[in-house]
Amino acid sequence: TLGEFREGSPVVVLDGTLAKDETARWVVQDLIQSGSPTMIYGPGASGKSFLAQFVATLISNGINGDAGLRVQKPLRTLYLDYETDSAELDGRLALIRRGLGIEASHHNILYRSMTRGIADDVENLQAYQREHGIEFLVIDSMNAACGGEPENARVILNTFNALRSIVTADGESLSSLIVDHTNKNDVHFGSESKRDRARLLFRCKKAQADNSDRIQLGLFLEKTNNTPMIKPMGFEILFNGNSITVKRQDIKTSPLEEYMKIPDRIANALSRYGKLS
Repeated sequence: TLGEFREGSPVVVLDGTLAKDETARWVVQDLIQSGSPTMIYGPGASGKSFLAQFVATLISNGINGDAGLRVQKPLRTLYLDYETDSAELDGRLALIRRGLGIEASHHNILYRSMTRGIADDVENLQAYQREHGIEFLVIDSMNAACGGEPENARVILNTFNALRSIVTADGESLSSLIVDHTNKNDVHFGSESKRDRARLLFRCKKAQADNSDRIQLGLFLEKTNNTPMIKPMGFEILFNGNSITVKRQDIKTSPLEEYMKIPDRIANALSRYGKLS
């Protein structure tokens, strides 16, 4: 394992003849690209970890649900948890599965409680990938996963380089979903290298009335590579006691519309009230 890690990737010839199928670029259409990291960031208790768990359930089972997320195929998933414990996460996954109408996960989500940074633990993670055939990673959350000061660009770059070195049997880097945080001023916390290395970067916002069993959650794309800009995605999460359901919601009809770009809000107002005379 250590020898392979030090040797790195082989040299290959690029002759411009590979025409990759558009659907093969995505694990989840417009959310997670194949072989690349997607990062979702927001303040504490904004619903970003729950959304990551919901997406992991869809991917591990290869289903779409009612949230308007198009999963291309089931992938063996490993959840790297720096935040909670296995009992709490398993209980939440049980509620999500009931809401999706599945009693048990066909492709179980593997779980690992983490205390070391990705770069410090990369040899073990590479071994787990080979042993279990891991195809998709969820990392919750980035500041702990970097194993050092998140403001330090070198620490962040080492983390992403280590993540890139965890590859499938075909030599493809794992697709991943990374949860991250804002600081006390609600600004994305840490080095700008986080934004540079994430292929897709979404800001997560939440709206919830007091004592309500419904959460409205929005994802707002801030950065993308190789794809057009993606419209904001809205979700309504309903807690039903013994199950949790997630459905797609139009951002412009929710309180989260205030986080849309000004031109889009103007267009929404014109379509709602008609053109001003």
